[in-house]
Amino acid sequence: MSAPAAVGASGRVAGPGSTELRVAHENGIITVSDANTTLGYCRYAEDGEVEYLFVQASKRRQGLAMQLLHLVEQHLGTALRFRGPLSPMGRGLVDAYLKGHSQNPQPVLKPSRIGV
Repeated sequence: MSAPAAVGASGRVAGPGSTELRVAHENGIITVSDANTTLGYCRYAEDGEVEYLFVQASKRRQGLAMQLLHLVEQHLGTALRFRGPLSPMGRGLVDAYLKGHSQNPQPVLKPSRIGV
């Protein structure tokens, strides 16, 4: 997965296939959309815990989820932690994220408050 493009002052990033994407950031949620629909979003806490991440099925495995994580990390200025449970695809994303942050000694997976 490639590194994300930096968000410009306009709140736009280059998406897969050079499509221009809009980035909205409000109240602990970053949303990425194109001209027609929401492609994905990430809900997070100010302490760096990612509570939920969603990417539209047709846009998965194109780097958008990692781009969302990097946008959150850039905004917060800290490495992220993840709340379980994780789907198999989510576990793969977290593993890929952690490869780039192997020096981070903090716990990165926090059990869900519901269930786990």
